[in-house]
Amino acid sequence: MKKKSIIFVIVILICLCGLELGTLCRCRAQEPLRLVLGKDTTLVADGSSQSMTFRGSLIDVESQEAKGKAYEYYVTTALKNPCVIGVPVYVEASDLGVYGRGTEVPGHPYSRLDPDRYGIKESVADKCLQSTGVFIAFSTDSKSLSLKWKTSPLKVVGVNTGANAQKGLDLYIKRDGRWVFAAVASPDMKGDCVHHSRRIISTMPEGTKECLLYLPLFDRVDSLEIGVDYGCQISGSPNPFSHKIVFFGSSITHGSAASRSGMSYVSRYGRDNGLYCLNMGFSGQAKLQECWARAAAGMDADAFVFDQFSNPSAKEINDYFDKFVDIIREFHPRTPLIFVQTIRREKRNFNQDADSYEAAKQKAGEEKVRARMKTDKNIFFIPSDGFLGDDSLGTSDGTHPTDVGFSRMLEKLTPELNKILRKYIR
Repeated sequence: MKKKSIIFVIVILICLCGLELGTLCRCRAQEPLRLVLGKDTTLVADGSSQSMTFRGSLIDVESQEAKGKAYEYYVTTALKNPCVIGVPVYVEASDLGVYGRGTEVPGHPYSRLDPDRYGIKESVADKCLQSTGVFIAFSTDSKSLSLKWKTSPLKVVGVNTGANAQKGLDLYIKRDGRWVFAAVASPDMKGDCVHHSRRIISTMPEGTKECLLYLPLFDRVDSLEIGVDYGCQISGSPNPFSHKIVFFGSSITHGSAASRSGMSYVSRYGRDNGLYCLNMGFSGQAKLQECWARAAAGMDADAFVFDQFSNPSAKEINDYFDKFVDIIREFHPRTPLIFVQTIRREKRNFNQDADSYEAAKQKAGEEKVRARMKTDKNIFFIPSDGFLGDDSLGTSDGTHPTDVGFSRMLEKLTPELNKILRKYIR
């Protein structure tokens, strides 16, 4: 008791003398607390400790249970550059700026499309609930960022998709007017594959940072919290992109072999050109179905881009194309519909059956679009010549573009898209 009284007197004297008061922290009892003071000094204290002094600053550790299930560190400081490494203060990401959704989905704030609205069932409905292309826009002055998110228990989505793209989160920060990769939040694939938690970046510079956080490409997100240092600000940002371009397509559009969730060609095109791009890629399901036409018809958009010739056969293209366009045109009579030719699959190199099948698909797709262009001046066709190069380095399996493949694809696709879009958006 006498020791505590002496410590109290020391604190009063420090304050009266105008000396720096150290960091006051509250933490869970018996839970280790790690503080970093300045650049090089690390102090480790146990929650049961009453007090410690260091370099003339008093550090008082007091146990207190935070509200709810989590425990948090509450920090007040007079130091100039302290950094608290521990459990940050979290906010619900859905309270910030959530973008990239085609529709709102009841009970699923991070899902991209409501399957019930369009009568979509079973495994395709599950793909609608995925967070493909969805991103959070926010700003913060925190020096570190932590994330807690919950996904489905799905462990393996396919042979071409890595964990970071399937369930991970991808952070970008604006620097000199350009979105720059900052960090990736890798999922926990060793446990239940549902609950994930990561401190993804620390020791960031002073000042406010504009951030984009892309959600998983091939999983749904049931909850997401963003953690910042205590005393720092975090707020939702307006959509940083203009206009609205909706991409409907196959696993190529979905981003099957992208390395991270922000690396699909749709997201990259949006960031590079300042355009708000929605990713409605559905792996293996881009077959000109009426449900996708109805979904497009129900969305407001400045333009639609379709990768719809990758999955169907030549017969399916011939049978379904005109009906697909008719449904959309009923609601969007003059909106540009841009059809992109499917890539040349490298399995055609020596497989003669595959070569004949793929050549027929490409021929049917181009013929149907060009025939419709004769009576509709707002329909366009973009060939895929040279999209992936000719050195077999652009795909993971001869079909699905990697980051390298998407870079090559965008080199060809971007000028063609921009040439068309300039006619409609300013």
